[in-house]
Amino acid sequence: MQETVSKLVEKSVPRAIIGMAVPILTGTFAMTMYQLTNAWFLSRLGTEALAAISFTFPVVMFIMLLVRGLGSGAIPLVAHAIGEGDYKKAAYSQPIRSSLLSLLQP
Repeated sequence: MQETVSKLVEKSVPRAIIGMAVPILTGTFAMTMYQLTNAWFLSRLGTEALAAISFTFPVVMFIMLLVRGLGSGAIPLVAHAIGEGDYKKAAYSQPIRSSLLSLLQP
């Protein structure tokens, strides 16, 4: 097996953090813009429709953040299994976690 060096350790710490944070911030921004666009279109239908979406927005965001948090917690477990060289454990555990997380996704 060929040993490779991660690109993460080749960069400085601030560049690595920014490199990981930008995609997360972009995804969060996209979710927020989707909700705002959705609210704008629903506001044209009336106040009741806007009130309904305003009520469900925090619930949807909570579920999405919960799924992201659980996914972020599952990734290190798989990474540890790969680091230990236990590829069978990593290959077995990731699809199960992904399946469980997909059930929570709205």
